Amino acid sequence: MSNNQDKRNQRIKNMLSKNTFGYLDTCEQTDEDESPILDLLQYFEEVTKGLLERHLPMFRLVQRKGQRGQYTLKRRYHVDRILLALELIPQLQYHCPDQEFNPYVESFLKSAYHNDVEGITREQVADLATIDRLNDFVNDVINDISSREFRLKRRRCRESVVKNARGLEKYIYALFKRYPRLLVIRVDFGYQKRLLSDPYYELDPLDVLDDKERMIRYVKRQYGDALVGHAWKLEHGVLKSYHYHMVFFLNGRERRGDFYIGQQLGEYWVDVITQGDGTTFNCNADKKRYPELAIGMAHRNDLLKREHLKDHVVTYLTKNDDYMRLKIKANGKLIRAFGRGVMPDEIEGTLRGRSRG
Repeated sequence: MSNNQDKRNQRIKNMLSKNTFGYLDTCEQTDEDESPILDLLQYFEEVTKGLLERHLPMFRLVQRKGQRGQYTLKRRYHVDRILLALELIPQLQYHCPDQEFNPYVESFLKSAYHNDVEGITREQVADLATIDRLNDFVNDVINDISSREFRLKRRRCRESVVKNARGLEKYIYALFKRYPRLLVIRVDFGYQKRLLSDPYYELDPLDVLDDKERMIRYVKRQYGDALVGHAWKLEHGVLKSYHYHMVFFLNGRERRGDFYIGQQLGEYWVDVITQGDGTTFNCNADKKRYPELAIGMAHRNDLLKREHLKDHVVTYLTKNDDYMRLKIKANGKLIRAFGRGVMPDEIEGTLRGRSRG
């Protein structure tokens, strides 16, 4: 078993062994802020898929040993897993109020709400009425995920994820077709944790969007024609609230010094855009931490680095979409959570001609 799988399993064990809202808040802050929630969502999906393999009815009462007229829930492994998932629903609601989840998780949550079993604990399962609600919940989930509508929903969800990833891959390919060398800058932009922990402080999504637009305008002013492309992803994490993952592509013939450029962008975000309330993470500052390097200078003929760029930078900007996507409305409109620059051949038709290399 890989180290990553070992770590994931341990996080799941930790999560399921702690039934307080504070668990996720005490997780160590890293640049992979969403991993505890992803583990939780993967657990929900595993439990949901497992319902198809079980005999019904799933929940049953049995008489307590030596106690006539006293009943308890029959202990079974899959029953325990379902109850743990139901008990963890309030944590998911608390930490992800603006997220849309994948179809399996949505089906589990929808059926739990409909049958009023979200947050239920084993101690609360002590009568036939509660058993009936739980079995109705299971039946609803099974009927839903077995339906044609569910299969179509799952396919549409997957197509949306693939569309963003393939669109970004084509964008990077087009940039290399036009420019023989690209300087790839990868930076995260967020907000101070001290502010996020203040109950009287709340980030306005419109302000967050405005900060992103100001950041991109600054980069365009600062680097002019040397900036040939960019892409961004807005996420909402357990510890970092709203934050952006951004990648900037500069013409490698005109610019060097990716570390200093990333540092300059971070300083502008913190000092000017957020007036000291921001945080930043310059991925180009420590390239040794990435064994398959995809940032810094990338040459068109360096096929290995281009493959790393596709595998890691594209993943960096489209990760998590299989499990959750940000769904926030402002002024009645859905806020975009992913974007990129214009394709080179859409900017100027002559760019389709012979590239110089």
